[in-house]
Amino acid sequence: MAEVTRSLTIAAPRKAVWAVLADFDRIVDWAHDVDHSCLLTDRASGVGAVRRIQQGANTVTETVVDWDEPTRLAYRIDGLPRLLRRVINRWDLAEDEDGTRASLTVEVVPVRPPATVVARLAAWMVGRVNARMLSNLQAEVERGGGR
Repeated sequence: MAEVTRSLTIAAPRKAVWAVLADFDRIVDWAHDVDHSCLLTDRASGVGAVRRIQQGANTVTETVVDWDEPTRLAYRIDGLPRLLRRVINRWDLAEDEDGTRASLTVEVVPVRPPATVVARLAAWMVGRVNARMLSNLQAEVERGGGR
């Protein structure tokens, strides 16, 4: 397994940060790498909600596997290369003296041990995208997008 975590502090209460993340199908409104997003289920939030994400020519689905309001949101990413058994993105939110500490961790599990190098590379690449998503989330919330 390979794991990469990116974190930053957002100058807003956790409730405001959670409000943006919990609007699950609206990621396109604030994540600049996302060209299109839509729900694939009637459920718009909570475990089992599924969204489709398009980034350029790449399309994936993201299924919520952990929803612990207002501290954790995790989703499985499907549609990546088959060498990757499981890819999970996990948002963790913690209040601190300057606002909310937001962390985004990608966990990549390869199909079998020889694919460990591929898993590390995939985690590093997703980690770079996640760093941009964190910055985009920070900008959205700090300009008032967290309602």
